[in-house]
Amino acid sequence: ATGVLFYVAGTGGLLLAILAAADEWLLGQRRALAAATLACALAMPGVASGLLGLDPHEAYSAFLTADPGVAPGKWSYALAMYLFFPTLLAGSVLQDRARVEPTVDPEKAAAPRSKGHRKAVSSSAKALGCCFLPAVWIGTAAAVCAAGAAAWLSWDGRTRAVLAMDLLADQGRWSEVLALAQRLPTGVYNPRSARNIMLALYHTGRLGDEMFRYPQRRDVDWFATPAGHRDLGAFFQESRLYLELGHVNLAERCAYEALATSGEQPEILEHLAMIHAVTGRPQTAKMFLRTLSRHLFHRGEAHAMLCRLEADPTLENDPQASRLRANAVATDLIAQEAGADELLQALLRKNPKNRMAFELLMARYLSDGRPDKVVAHLDRLRDFSYPNMPRHYQEALVAHAWSCGRSLADFGFAVDPAVLGDAREFQRITTRAAGPHEAVRAALEAGLGGTYFFYLAHGISGG
Repeated sequence: ATGVLFYVAGTGGLLLAILAAADEWLLGQRRALAAATLACALAMPGVASGLLGLDPHEAYSAFLTADPGVAPGKWSYALAMYLFFPTLLAGSVLQDRARVEPTVDPEKAAAPRSKGHRKAVSSSAKALGCCFLPAVWIGTAAAVCAAGAAAWLSWDGRTRAVLAMDLLADQGRWSEVLALAQRLPTGVYNPRSARNIMLALYHTGRLGDEMFRYPQRRDVDWFATPAGHRDLGAFFQESRLYLELGHVNLAERCAYEALATSGEQPEILEHLAMIHAVTGRPQTAKMFLRTLSRHLFHRGEAHAMLCRLEADPTLENDPQASRLRANAVATDLIAQEAGADELLQALLRKNPKNRMAFELLMARYLSDGRPDKVVAHLDRLRDFSYPNMPRHYQEALVAHAWSCGRSLADFGFAVDPAVLGDAREFQRITTRAAGPHEAVRAALEAGLGGTYFFYLAHGISGG
């Protein structure tokens, strides 16, 4: 039984063994059986690690430590929740023993009771009842307090926000992603949430105007999650990004990694079906869809896509598939070796009107502190229908022109007077401040924390 529990729930299955051992020890009074139950449960992770090739440390500690990339392991909180039910069981047993009535002699019980004796018994019963009720109240209150303490200790707003943001992004609820991003705790930064914020800004048409209202870092990699931050959802998130951009081969590679690490999750199966349909492999796509149809809540969408593939094997009439094919590149790049510049430039060479690739390329140059690169690519704006040049591009143009001592008219682009006003105000604050800290404080107070001027000067953002 412990082997089955470990296979299903990992070290979380130890909780049942602990409860069973506590029950045998406290209620059944079978101490040897209780010890054997506990020893068998504790030995199972070690046996499984030898048979299945697992890391012994991970086999024992997986319940107490979180997945990397989502949140640091809070083993003390997990341990408190782990011990909650055994403690509650032990407390209940002790409470039951405390209220056991003394044994009554049968001969005395059969003897006639005097009136005074009946009064004494009645008084004793009332006294016992008065003692028992407070004990029940105290026990109930203790159980409620313990449950509340466990819930409070296990609350992790950071992990919840990161995972909720990823779910909203997967559903395309981009405005809600940004609303949640604004409520992230101060100082929180995670590559997974940063990627979702950038995608949300792009899909809401605000990337070139409001990018620096949110935390940015120059060393972040939007395409390959660092090993220390990689979790079960990282590969799937990267695959979705690659597919939307047009790097179908990279999307397929990451999707299979996600399948290997996370199992046959419905979203991954549907994603792989679309990849194979786009790349002209309808039979493989159908294989994934038939697997998806075995999931109770996804049968409808699986059958609907199967019907579409039967009628149109290459999805030539599907708008999403057509858009993906228009952007797809044949070059097979390795994300860890190719930089963001090379990945995005390859997409623009294939389709100069790939707006997502263009905006992410410009965002990359802005984030790297390269206003000169931004200015060098402003001519590409003509390939897209921008009503006005995005604000951060204008700020980069002003910063570059001033840094090389040239006039804005030399570049042939108009700059909004409000942007020039912010540039002059930021320059005035910087020259008058007594030091960097005072400059940062004064710029934030002036409402310039979300400008590219602030990020370029101080390497931080968020206004």
